[in-house]
Amino acid sequence: MMKILDKPSVFAAEMNLEFSKTRNMNELKEFFRELVLRLFEVSSIDDKLVGHIKIYSEGKNGSSIRANLTGNVKNLTVITNGNEEESNLKVWINVITFMVKEEELLKYVKDAIMKFVEDSKGIIKNFGLSISDNHENELAF
Repeated sequence: MMKILDKPSVFAAEMNLEFSKTRNMNELKEFFRELVLRLFEVSSIDDKLVGHIKIYSEGKNGSSIRANLTGNVKNLTVITNGNEEESNLKVWINVITFMVKEEELLKYVKDAIMKFVEDSKGIIKNFGLSISDNHENELAF
């Protein structure tokens, strides 16, 4: 039986991505879809997420990508804005879950991001990850 925590666990981070070559919007959409699925694996239980995963990105050419997942995988949405190709993105990652304790969530999500970057060696040239102490929408709780 699933146990829901009394308070949400929160993971918030900022990531800078430099790709090995310029990527079009379809490639970036698939890249972020895969990243969200990896984060879902470590922040959900029995393929259910009480909370959300949100990823926001902005590119140097003005394009943006938004990815959101709440509940289960069929609710995954990835939206691109702009037709430009991008080689550098600034990315904000927010995971809120009532399913995993915060100290575990921090470790699991960080490990999932590192593994995703490692698995994407041919795609990602450089990246930086900065974990935040709070979620931008913290006051909403």
